[in-house]
Amino acid sequence: MAGRRTHKYTAALLFILSLLLVSCGAGGDLRVASRDGTVTFAWISDTQYYSAYFPDTFMAMTNYIADEAEAGRVDCVLHTGDVVDYIYGSEQWDIADGCMSRLDGVVPYVVAAGNHDTGMTLGDYSEYGARFGAHRFNNTPGFTVADDGRFASYKMSAGGVDWLIVALGYNCGEDAVNEAALALEAEPDRTAVLITHDFLDYDGSRSVNGQYLWDTLVVPYDNVRLVLCGHVHSAARRVDTLDSDGDGAPDRSVVQLLANYQNTADGGGGCIRFLSFDPGSGELTVDTYSPAGDASKCGFGSESDFFTVPFDFNTRQ
Repeated sequence: MAGRRTHKYTAALLFILSLLLVSCGAGGDLRVASRDGTVTFAWISDTQYYSAYFPDTFMAMTNYIADEAEAGRVDCVLHTGDVVDYIYGSEQWDIADGCMSRLDGVVPYVVAAGNHDTGMTLGDYSEYGARFGAHRFNNTPGFTVADDGRFASYKMSAGGVDWLIVALGYNCGEDAVNEAALALEAEPDRTAVLITHDFLDYDGSRSVNGQYLWDTLVVPYDNVRLVLCGHVHSAARRVDTLDSDGDGAPDRSVVQLLANYQNTADGGGGCIRFLSFDPGSGELTVDTYSPAGDASKCGFGSESDFFTVPFDFNTRQ
């Protein structure tokens, strides 16, 4: 395995170096115009095996997303963690850094660190922060990021909707959770999306951490309408309704989605989820596609990877 790994690292690093020579920096208004009133987020997660063994797949994914964004078909990119497989593998960080840099200056992206990015239970954000900390997003309007990247928020407007993306890394600590609460409290009229690494289990139940974040950030802040996560090797979804105004009748729904393809073929096969929101119809449509393989066989099957659910936008006046 060591020989295979070295060969892939060398080839990928040469390719990434050539890419970085022509890449442009972030800056200006990066919001992409929406199509027919819809809004589309590209969602990737658990890219760890791409960084370790399949760098060409990772690059194919971000190249495809960048092309879609340049064509006006993607408004934002979300990564729900495990960017790399081994926290202290500098080659993996170089690959991930280079692949994600393809999006710089093209489309905004928000990343939540995973357990492999932070040393499992160590909560070591030193390597992650060096690559995806505040300095990476300083020139992107709308971002607030902790220096080491354990918390991030991004404000954008698209499709006639004001959005707030809040990202929390794995084992991020109480201070980061408090920062997330303050961000949600400060923007009550935005439709908020929470992205984090560990939230749902394979059967759609919430993990211990997921239940903590549900109780701490989702239930108290009625602008939260969507939660995305990875971590578990599966795909799952659930929708819960909440009584936000205390009148005894449900008046808010929260969609919660898990997607992690890393244990499918070739470290995930390059699967990308595209989340298309239609404020006019009040729906969220999820499609899954791989630019690196057979799109019709991507992921866990049609019921898990292609579906439409009602989506409750924050329309409070």
